[in-house]
Amino acid sequence: MAVVITDNAFVDSSAVSCSQPTTMHESWTVTGAAAGETVVVDMTGPGLPASANFVIGADGTFGHDYTVPAGPGLWTTTVVSIGGLAAPAATATDTSAVTCH
Repeated sequence: MAVVITDNAFVDSSAVSCSQPTTMHESWTVTGAAAGETVVVDMTGPGLPASANFVIGADGTFGHDYTVPAGPGLWTTTVVSIGGLAAPAATATDTSAVTCH
């Protein structure tokens, strides 16, 4: 079975605050990969590390909460590899943007 990233999403970006730091949740769901496989994710944006390793849970999900600073931002995450193999490019990247008025 091919590995498919069936969900790759930040929490609703409207929840990010322009006036105070906020917790943002990034989550993924993967099918076709075994629980316990290591996933490497590259990230950009305020409050995110440049890269992180995750482990796929028994339910096929993985994710993490990040504290992001107040104000506008553009956050991008890209799954680079799953179990040491290249991630499927079509669903590997997710972007969330917040503008403040």
